[in-house]
Amino acid sequence: MSMLKELSMTWSFIRQKKHLVVIFPVVAYLIGWKLEKIEYERMTLFRDRSALFGREHGPDYKPSW
Repeated sequence: MSMLKELSMTWSFIRQKKHLVVIFPVVAYLIGWKLEKIEYERMTLFRDRSALFGREHGPDYKPSW
């Protein structure tokens, strides 16, 4: 199959499925948002526990967050 014929078939498929042009970016955004939320929640476990910046805290110490 020639490259031109293949591109033509691909373009006709895209024209027939116009809703996919809207759905794919929205789904990709939602998946990315969910992954970012999961990563943010995971990183909260490490707040104020850095060995580099760690120090002894007094009894009235309040977390930075």
